[in-house]
Amino acid sequence: MQTITEGVPLPVFPNHVPQNAAMRFHKSKYAFHKSKYTFGASSANVVVLGNSVVRNGGEDLAAAAVGARGVREGVHVFTFKIDRTRGNDGLGIFVGVAAAIDFQNRSAWGAAYAMGLHGRNLFSWRDGLAAATLERGALEGSEDSVEDGSVVRVRVDMETRELSFSINSGEYEAAKGLTLPLIVRPFCKLAGFTGDMVAMAYEGDEASLAAELAPPTAFEFCVPQNASMLRHGVHYQPAVLGPHGSNVRLDDSTATVIRAGGRDHTAAAVGARGTQFGVATYTFRLDHTLADDGLGVFVGVADGGVDYANEKSWGDAWALGCHGGNIFQWEDGLAKGALVRGALPGIDEGFKNGTVVCVRVDMGSRELSFSVDGTRFVVAKGITLPRTVRPFCKLSGSSGDRLSLAYDGEALPPCQRERQLTLADEALIEATIDAALANPKLPRTSSDTVLSAFLE
Repeated sequence: MQTITEGVPLPVFPNHVPQNAAMRFHKSKYAFHKSKYTFGASSANVVVLGNSVVRNGGEDLAAAAVGARGVREGVHVFTFKIDRTRGNDGLGIFVGVAAAIDFQNRSAWGAAYAMGLHGRNLFSWRDGLAAATLERGALEGSEDSVEDGSVVRVRVDMETRELSFSINSGEYEAAKGLTLPLIVRPFCKLAGFTGDMVAMAYEGDEASLAAELAPPTAFEFCVPQNASMLRHGVHYQPAVLGPHGSNVRLDDSTATVIRAGGRDHTAAAVGARGTQFGVATYTFRLDHTLADDGLGVFVGVADGGVDYANEKSWGDAWALGCHGGNIFQWEDGLAKGALVRGALPGIDEGFKNGTVVCVRVDMGSRELSFSVDGTRFVVAKGITLPRTVRPFCKLSGSSGDRLSLAYDGEALPPCQRERQLTLADEALIEATIDAALANPKLPRTSSDTVLSAFLE
């Protein structure tokens, strides 16, 4: 007969049959379903918001929470993301595991073991709602604190009873001199400040920690996603480019963006999904610029934590100007930019149509670097990326300029053959540019450095 322990939540039965009756009815033949909740029990001064917990005043010692379910066999990883701490330094935040006991008792919990994120040392608790003890030498420790946006993975091996930690996809470090109890649950303590926030995911659900960065997939015929996912299985095609200014349009593949008149400032687009961890590369191809010189085209990254449904203003962005090889920065991706002097060496000639620019982001070191047509990557000096980014491009040149994007592991779309413009086409484009929102042009004859005046 299967035993229900305090470390494993009660099963969910079909048709909402009361559990006591259902247990008698099903005996040992019921099917166990995972809880849909990430966090389970929590103390009175933390608030559970979906897969996150937030400190809400009160006593430091009691500000704790545990996962909704525990583990007793095999190897498991609990993933914690540090959403917010007052000093961006992990002070007062601890993540690890707790022994599975009666967590409905809010006056005392059982043993717990967790890494303190301010110094990366291991602490233990006889009572998870009481004071902690430093376990000297159990972990190496560090002078560097864990910053907001970091991800800490807590791995438990229930065969060897070993506890290990990994920060931002680094190597796991096993805690020395520690033997885990028979059943454990994820555990975190927010002994810092009101408003501190930590998110957690079980193995297989890690994508939920970055859901705000990856908008839901768009399916054909506007079929609701739940029905569409069932119909398409795993074969749907995710979008490449996402939100964009009103005067650019995406082609049917969503991988190519095309300038369509209007104001230069708003001719921008970002990728449909962003990057939060590790190293990622975004590949841009200049499909077409009017003078075959990259004038007015910029490729790079933008802050991924911005509401891109707002068509009036976006957040920070950094991009390479394809005419002079300089770096530009925007406080608002839909507004004017500024030259970042000395960030890159620059070039004498603009990029030709067909040039491929790879934009690489290292979210561990927060570095931004560029490679042109397979050359070595050059790091942009003086730029520190935000904790999440998306691909970003701006088409501040001419109507009809065209640019394509591919993510890691994806291929660029086929390059469309450029159509020769007739005199009538050229006249129409010029009239569109001149008429759109009274957008006068300044002469542009040298490198992207003149665009600092142009973008005024």
